[in-house]
Amino acid sequence: VPAHVVSPGTVLLATLKDAALLKWAAGHDFGAFTPKTVTDRDAFVEQVRRARLQDHWIADGQLDAGLTGIAVPLRDRRGRCVAAVGLTVQRVQWNADRIVTELLPALQSTAQNLRPVL
Repeated sequence: VPAHVVSPGTVLLATLKDAALLKWAAGHDFGAFTPKTVTDRDAFVEQVRRARLQDHWIADGQLDAGLTGIAVPLRDRRGRCVAAVGLTVQRVQWNADRIVTELLPALQSTAQNLRPVL
């Protein structure tokens, strides 16, 4: 699955420095999977920068119109991102506010609990 359509992909790319992100974006094919897929390179780079500031990302209907994913980075003891943890839910049952208030704290806690063993 291409990184530009899933929340873990955006979160992992958000940990790159801008030069590395721009290099990755220059070589990536931003194909559409749904009408909501971000296919513009510059718009995607701005999305990644927002994810960097938020330290999480919600991908709503980008891979599948009926699904929304959320992810946070997994950092090791030194603070380096080594992976991402996320989950995907059905759009009809979970709106963005509910995802942020109910699921994001659980993902952040999980990431924090895993940090000492990574």
